[in-house]
Amino acid sequence: WDDSHMWLAPFERGTPNTLYIVFEEPVTLSLVKIWNYSKTPGRGVREMQLSIDDVLVYKGHVRKAPPRPSDEGSAVDFSQSLVFTNDRRVVQRERHRVYVHYKSDAEDLVFIDSGVPPKGARNAASAEERPGTSVHGPRGGQ
Repeated sequence: WDDSHMWLAPFERGTPNTLYIVFEEPVTLSLVKIWNYSKTPGRGVREMQLSIDDVLVYKGHVRKAPPRPSDEGSAVDFSQSLVFTNDRRVVQRERHRVYVHYKSDAEDLVFIDSGVPPKGARNAASAEERPGTSVHGPRGGQ
């Protein structure tokens, strides 16, 4: 991997690392794409939270980076997408980049908007247990 496009923050157990991204004017985010640290895959992020305007909108696991390919010419897309839109084109395009840290079928995912799961959602956690917009699996996993 190209080391010039990655960084590693000091880690101290029990102290979270915080990254702030500030936009000079209001923007609309439909997607946040993440690549985990990959120079030494065992040193990347395992769990993260994303807050927008001080509101927790994602809390979950981050996909571990794969080992560096032996063939430098073979590109590996190990990005992970946090999707905040119901635009079918975006959802379909990013579907394989949405990461769930346990084995699951796509039908097992429940999208919750404004703390209200869709009618008929199986095993949906209550609004108190989840952030305002989130994705979670059938066993209450994140």
